[in-house]
Amino acid sequence: MHHAFGQLLATTTPIIQSCERFRLLIIGNSGVGKSSLLQGVFGVEGIHTSEAERGIADIDREFISPTNKRFVVHDSLGFESGNEGNMKIVKDFVARRKAMPHLKDQLHAIWKERLPASIDPFA
Repeated sequence: MHHAFGQLLATTTPIIQSCERFRLLIIGNSGVGKSSLLQGVFGVEGIHTSEAERGIADIDREFISPTNKRFVVHDSLGFESGNEGNMKIVKDFVARRKAMPHLKDQLHAIWKERLPASIDPFA
């Protein structure tokens, strides 16, 4: 008896062949834990985090997850009330990535981090 299961390919195989990297941008308000998310979920080391002071982030810097080399993550500065500069940086980054010719260099997803509703003044 011949089993068809031996001939099945993983559903991710064609995707990985056409795009070897998955690029993610993390955005959110200041102080919600974007950099901590990078460390905790993606295992990225060497990120400055502080509960007392605003983080430092270069949106163009690529962080490659040591737990999965296919993940490329970008960190952004936090959004602050009355400061539209960071929003412009994010919009420009998204537009630049959208225009890139290779799929691996384009942005595939945006993760918006926020405080729990019980302590989020914007919820």
